[in-house]
Amino acid sequence: MSQSTVSRRIEILERRLGTPLFDRGRMGAKPTPSAERFFREAEAGATRLINAVNDLNMAKRGQVGELRIALMASLAGGFLAELLHTFHLQYPDVDIQIEETTSGAGAAGVSSGRFDAAFVPGEPSVQGCQTELFWDERIYFGIAESHRLANASSISWVDLAGETFLVTADGAGPEIEAYLLRQLSTSGFRPYIAVHQVGRENIFNLAAKGFGITLTTESSIGVVYPGLTFVALEGLNHMVPSSVVWSLGNRNPALPLLLGLARRRR
Repeated sequence: MSQSTVSRRIEILERRLGTPLFDRGRMGAKPTPSAERFFREAEAGATRLINAVNDLNMAKRGQVGELRIALMASLAGGFLAELLHTFHLQYPDVDIQIEETTSGAGAAGVSSGRFDAAFVPGEPSVQGCQTELFWDERIYFGIAESHRLANASSISWVDLAGETFLVTADGAGPEIEAYLLRQLSTSGFRPYIAVHQVGRENIFNLAAKGFGITLTTESSIGVVYPGLTFVALEGLNHMVPSSVVWSLGNRNPALPLLLGLARRRR
C-alpha cells in the first residue's frame, strides 16, 4: 500500500471520528493521545476478533467443545482408559463429560441426544444408531486373599457353586447379575446374588472382607485393594466384547475425532 493511499485513508478515518489522529508539523506527525487510546483499543479488538475466529474454526474441527460419554467399564486401565487419556492430551480444549450407567440407559441416551457416545458391552442394535466393536476384555473374579480359591491360576464356573456373588444396583450391576444367572444356571445351580447400593470400589472392599466374590473385567484389575486378589475365569473363550454406540444424526464435530482415534488404537 502506497504512502499516499495510507494518508488518504487516515484522513477519511479522521473525518468519520471527528477528531485528528495525528499532530502534524514540520518535524513530521505523531499520534495524539486520543489516537493512542484508539489504536490500543483497535489492536485489542482485532486480537479478540482473531481469537474468536480461531475458536470458531477449532470448534468446527471439533478441537473445542464438549463430548458427553456414557460408559460401564472401569477407567482403572485398559483400552477405554487409554483412549480417553490420549484424546484429552491431543484435544485438551474438548470438555469430556462422563456418566457411568447401564448399557441400556447409555444406548437410550445416545438415541435421545443426551450422550454423544456410549461405550457398552456387546454389539447392541439401536435404531438410528451405529455400533462398532472396539475391544475385548477377559473376565476376572475379585475374591478375598483368605478365600479357598485365592491362589488358583484360574477359576471355572463349577468351582463357584455355593458362593455369594456381590453386584452393584447401578452401573454395570444389572448386566453382571444377568450374566451370572445365564452362566451359572447352565452349570446346574442357581447363584445367590447380593445386590448392594454401592459403587464398584465398595463392592471390591466387601469382597476383600469376605462378604462374597464379585465379577469384573480386565480393565478393573489395575487398582490394588487391600485384602483382595483377582483371578481369571478359566478359558480364553470367556471374553467381554465392548462397542461404541453413536447416533447417525450426531453433528458434534468432536465425535469423529474420538472415533478416528479409537480406530487407530484398535
